[in-house]
Amino acid sequence: MYRFLLQGRWIALTLLLVVLVPLSVVAADWQWNRWESRKALNASVIGNGSQAPAALALVAPTGSVIDDTREWRQVTATGTYLNDQTRLLRRQVVQGQSGFIVVTPLLTGDGQVALIERGFIPLPPSGVQVSAPPGASGEVTVIGRLRAIPLNDAVIHPSDVPADQINRIDTATFAAATGLTVFPGVVELTGSIPPMSDGLTPLPAPAVDEGPHLSYVGQWGLIGLASIVVWIIMVRREAQHQRELKKATAPDASS
Repeated sequence: MYRFLLQGRWIALTLLLVVLVPLSVVAADWQWNRWESRKALNASVIGNGSQAPAALALVAPTGSVIDDTREWRQVTATGTYLNDQTRLLRRQVVQGQSGFIVVTPLLTGDGQVALIERGFIPLPPSGVQVSAPPGASGEVTVIGRLRAIPLNDAVIHPSDVPADQINRIDTATFAAATGLTVFPGVVELTGSIPPMSDGLTPLPAPAVDEGPHLSYVGQWGLIGLASIVVWIIMVRREAQHQRELKKATAPDASS
């Protein structure tokens, strides 16, 4: 009765189902994990960000790791900008605009370096050279959000990239350039004393929402389930059609 499943088009349809259902499960699981990650990020941003600002040296001492208990903490640091070591972090998108994040080392009073993301520069028109305005001269106190730096086994600086531009932040590179110890992590500047006046766009705090991931889980689940249901309905209809066809073409028993 179901020998028609051995026909070419039914084999192709069944193989499509075999591929689509596991794909739906994998996609739904991926979106579920993204939803869980987003919830964890929101909890970290709200929980850590609500704590009172504390000195960077206390929150992220030398040799520590910026884990979930430290990231997004409000930290302060006092020192002077090493403007000659400013770097432009390339290929960044902030509020829908492509451009650069300006990273300037801050030499603190205890002789260490804090990496400060001072703000954002939109990508200039083609042919226009981009340059970062220098940080304030003299002693400044910065306030910002502490961020972890993704670990990179090897940071390669392409030969066609200007010397003042980088693809990724690497504390070892800044340590070698300054000859000083660099605090772990990077500080997203939210304010300073004296006030910022360099014209950079401040980096926005992450949006605290769960995004569409949970709805995508449901959509992929429905796709997988609907695929099975449609296949079963099509097979049953074809089987019924085959039965009726066989009955219509069978010789009359009475004759």
